[in-house]
Amino acid sequence: MSYERDQNYVSEAEQDLLGSCLSNPVCYTEIRSIIKETHFIHPVHQAIYKGCIDCFDCYNTLNVPLIAKQFSVEDNVKLKHEYGKDYMEYMNMTLANALTGVSGIKERAHAVLTQWARIKLSEKAEDFVKKTKRPFVNLEELVSTFNSDVESILSECRHEAKRKTRDNITNALNEALLHAEDAKNNKNRLTGITWGLLDLNRKTGGIQKRDLTLVGARPSMGKTTFATSIAIAAAKGGTGVGIISLEMDRTKLAARMASDLAYDWDVKVPYFDIINGQISDDDLQSIKRSCDCTSALPIMIDDQSGLTITDIRIKLESMITNFKEQKVPLNLLIIDHLGLIRSSNRYLGNRTNEIAEITAGLKSMAREYNIAIILLSQLNRQLETRVDKRPQLADLRDSGAIEQDADTILFLYREDYYLSRERYKETGCFEHADVATQNTMEIAIAKQRNGDITKVNVFTDMAYSVIRNGIFI
Repeated sequence: MSYERDQNYVSEAEQDLLGSCLSNPVCYTEIRSIIKETHFIHPVHQAIYKGCIDCFDCYNTLNVPLIAKQFSVEDNVKLKHEYGKDYMEYMNMTLANALTGVSGIKERAHAVLTQWARIKLSEKAEDFVKKTKRPFVNLEELVSTFNSDVESILSECRHEAKRKTRDNITNALNEALLHAEDAKNNKNRLTGITWGLLDLNRKTGGIQKRDLTLVGARPSMGKTTFATSIAIAAAKGGTGVGIISLEMDRTKLAARMASDLAYDWDVKVPYFDIINGQISDDDLQSIKRSCDCTSALPIMIDDQSGLTITDIRIKLESMITNFKEQKVPLNLLIIDHLGLIRSSNRYLGNRTNEIAEITAGLKSMAREYNIAIILLSQLNRQLETRVDKRPQLADLRDSGAIEQDADTILFLYREDYYLSRERYKETGCFEHADVATQNTMEIAIAKQRNGDITKVNVFTDMAYSVIRNGIFI
């Protein structure tokens, strides 16, 4: 690449930044968490900045003669041949032309970083266009690789936190006490987003922003019902909710929500009747009226399957933009479910590392975007062989990283599901075996960083996709 002739590249921006660092080591300390040597486009500037890093690490200061000693005679001869200056002379030139002083140094660092990202994106886009012209190109693989490259570049630009990340203990304590006072004055005693379930709210303080919450269960326990119920409750509380459904399409999710919403209007129509169209005209009109009253709920559903972590991040950023246009903050993202998230090529074939990469990525997203993320997950089928089929942490599939990365882990269990199947084996008919367990779901809080490990009973009516308040056990 001919750097000097490229109109998209401004060499002076890099030279100015280097000169400022060489003139005042404080400038370097201000930008070292922002800029890496690879963010300089020109290889000479990369080498000088790498020299700055090594010099500061060794001597805790920056000094042109010290940095110059890191370059060999061959390096200086080569540079002299190309630019008429050796490294000592080149650094002195940047030093003389620099805008000295710390003021505005971060802005200049951002300019260098942005230039690097822009040029790299342009290179990837040009390569992408070339490959699209190949007649037998694997389009899915091509797009996936391009998205991964773009995400990798953009992730380098996310050096600046979206919130203040460092403070003294006094300010941190004041902020903690302020949150405690807000929760005390809140009649629901919530520090987070409502679950829509009073007992669960009391035990957890709500769904906490910047946390990754995992909800695990075996199939047919009610994970999707739990997710849609949470989404409706949170949205009614004024929270923007995004749902990424990798398993079920949005019309079926909407049918479940319609059945749930109508339930509170004393209109009881099973969601599967709505899906199959087995519904009377009167019930259809009643459901329409109940849904019309809640049509403005800030819920957004994306039902594209086969997403990677990179794809989910792109979807999330798009949702955030859409919610901003509606003047509603997106505070909660629900993903259904972990087992259907595609891994990157980095750990392909090693499911343990794949899961670790996924959960770490989601935890990072929750913190970066200041949102709560709820991740649904299937549990290991080996628990079906136990007498007591209540889930345990050991039943999490494939990786201990799930337990490590999740801030809160909830397990769902319905005893009626297993009792009904035992009755079916005995009688050949599906029927509820015990009235006491027929409408009961047990929610076990198996992990909670800031609370007790306990269990909560809630009311559920699976036919109508309904979960409501219950009692502690």
